[in-house]
Amino acid sequence: AAECFDLKTLGAIAPGYQADFFLTDDLTKLPIHEVFYKGTLVVQSGQLEDHLFADHSNPYTCCLPNLNAQPLHPRSLELLLPSSQAHVIEIIPNSLVTNDLVEKVDRQGERFIPSIEKDQLKIAVIERHHQTGNIGLGIVKGFQLKQGAIATTIAHDSHNLVVGGTNDE
Repeated sequence: AAECFDLKTLGAIAPGYQADFFLTDDLTKLPIHEVFYKGTLVVQSGQLEDHLFADHSNPYTCCLPNLNAQPLHPRSLELLLPSSQAHVIEIIPNSLVTNDLVEKVDRQGERFIPSIEKDQLKIAVIERHHQTGNIGLGIVKGFQLKQGAIATTIAHDSHNLVVGGTNDE
């Protein structure tokens, strides 16, 4: 999205970019060890670096990461499909529009298995505000990830956690 809208300092975790992200070592309990805002460490060992937010006119101080979701388990991300033909969300480069495809997908029993070769990955939308445990699952094509995952909470209209990845871990 950053590239599509010509936001040259956003969209990557690399020198010269304004990255907002957090570090954790446990995807089940999701303890947040460090938070980076615009590439600057703002939370370390659970403590907010208050001196970085002395200017309260900054409209983004209210938007420090807030994740109030149920603990995640790989099993809660299982996508069961009654058929090997499934709807797939196709990402269109440089567009907010997607296509609805029906494709043959890999399964183990009824469980969807992501395929890097077919660029068919799992996508999850995880409710993060009220600990409802609601998770929407689907199949997405067009990320072209070879390993790992990508996630964001910038997701209009609800700003829930949206994750796309190559496996459930």
